[in-house]
Amino acid sequence: MGIPSKHLVICILAVLPGLSHAQFDKIKDSMVQLSGIVMTADSLKALQGATITIKKEHRATITNEFGAFNMMVTKGDTIQFTFVGFKSQEVLIPFNIPGNQYTIIKTMTADTQYLAVTIIRPRPTKAQFERDFVNLKYNNFEDSIIRINMDPKILKSLSKSVPRDGKENSNYNLNNEAKSYYYSSQVPPMKIFDIPSWKKFIQSWKNGAYKQ
Repeated sequence: MGIPSKHLVICILAVLPGLSHAQFDKIKDSMVQLSGIVMTADSLKALQGATITIKKEHRATITNEFGAFNMMVTKGDTIQFTFVGFKSQEVLIPFNIPGNQYTIIKTMTADTQYLAVTIIRPRPTKAQFERDFVNLKYNNFEDSIIRINMDPKILKSLSKSVPRDGKENSNYNLNNEAKSYYYSSQVPPMKIFDIPSWKKFIQSWKNGAYKQ
């Protein structure tokens, strides 16, 4: 004999609160409040600004001026400790932590890096520069290349294809904004009625600028 649908609905409604409560208790038990201090291994000096990251969630925090930190994690999470100039380290949060709090003191070791040898020499004096410049030897081919590269016509043509730098772009945008503010709520002047522009155009025409 089947269970009436009314009784079935009542049974489901009676069981749901128990399941929700059990699921909430499971999630609550898995959460851990992680706190600790990060310091150097040699001098036990607090590291301010060290990064503590939960690897699987890409969620992180940093230490304060005392090297202390506090964050919520889950049991079984892998926590990564990083700081510029120090070797990164990882810590696994145990599954069998009693309660929901876990404290750790992490000491970090300096990451030694060996750079290539650099030789620093003093700048030459004025007399040394004049001596080396006078005695500088170069062939005719290099001289021709220099003269071609320094040709005013070539430099002028190249200047048209060179993009603006940051300062020029800033000035260009500021000038455009200033013009738009200047003619705000009014019609900007038409260049067709600008007498100096017409004079400049006619003079350029006479000089043969538009023959092509």
